[in-house]
Amino acid sequence: MSSIQQLEYLLAVDRYRHFGKAAESCHVTQPTLSMQIQKLEEEMGLSIFDRSKKPILATEIGRKVIDQARVVVAEFKKIEQLKEAESAEIRGTLRLGIIPTLSGSIIPLFAEKCLETYPELKLEFSELQTQQCLDSLETDQLDAAILVTPLPNEQFEERVLFYEPFFVYANPDHPLGKLTKVDEKDVEASGLWLLSEGHCFRNQALRICGKKGKDTGLQSKIKLEGGSLTTLMKIVEGLGGFTLLPELSRADARVGKARVVDFKPPYPTREVSLVYRRKQLKDRLLAALHGVIRESLPDSITQLKRKDLQLVRIE
Repeated sequence: MSSIQQLEYLLAVDRYRHFGKAAESCHVTQPTLSMQIQKLEEEMGLSIFDRSKKPILATEIGRKVIDQARVVVAEFKKIEQLKEAESAEIRGTLRLGIIPTLSGSIIPLFAEKCLETYPELKLEFSELQTQQCLDSLETDQLDAAILVTPLPNEQFEERVLFYEPFFVYANPDHPLGKLTKVDEKDVEASGLWLLSEGHCFRNQALRICGKKGKDTGLQSKIKLEGGSLTTLMKIVEGLGGFTLLPELSRADARVGKARVVDFKPPYPTREVSLVYRRKQLKDRLLAALHGVIRESLPDSITQLKRKDLQLVRIE
């Protein structure tokens, strides 16, 4: 009869598509993991993985076994979580997803304070794009995620953390770099450097800069879509043009070589929330986390007036 440990090994191989990486994630040797999976396959009388494929893939019947294993492991973990939920103490592990345009600015704000306030709590972060976070929430690989909302998916609970305005970061030679304030309707997409596909920040930037314009100079000959806000800033400084940045990036932008230009109110703004599945046994832990994040926000965020903000949707 298969054990929970064997099923966890199974899920790890399915996730990493590699026995070595799966073993490392489970903190066992590769021979140990391979032997346990082989033993499981022999007990069931079927092949769960096609080892001739690179990367390793599940067989047709193996996929059905893995899907059921995911359900079994998730339900078993709920038994452990019930004990934590009944405890008066905030303790346990929170597995959190967070998108790249938030991770560098928000984690340093609250992580240390959270662990000082709740010493029995452990935080595990995974930097992922929005859809990857949602997929991991659905498969119970994450407990919650810090994402830009609202999402077009009603199966998740969204608890708003804060609202974060955008500003323009422009090369001094770009027309926007010569302004002190800019009206959203006057911002053209010409000269705009973007994050790559899959980032919700890209969608919002295109919504704000929806007015089309013709690229000139280097941008008419160079196509680049960055993977981080830092990359976009360096490109603006070195090659010209402009990009959009969120408020929590302002400190980094101020020491950069380009110009920080604020929008006139109402400021185009993104909504940031703690997102999790509606049926959640770690409600108390998530409520505690939500509270710590809110308490850790700088005045530049907490003192904003809602009437001065214009929410930019991601869809």
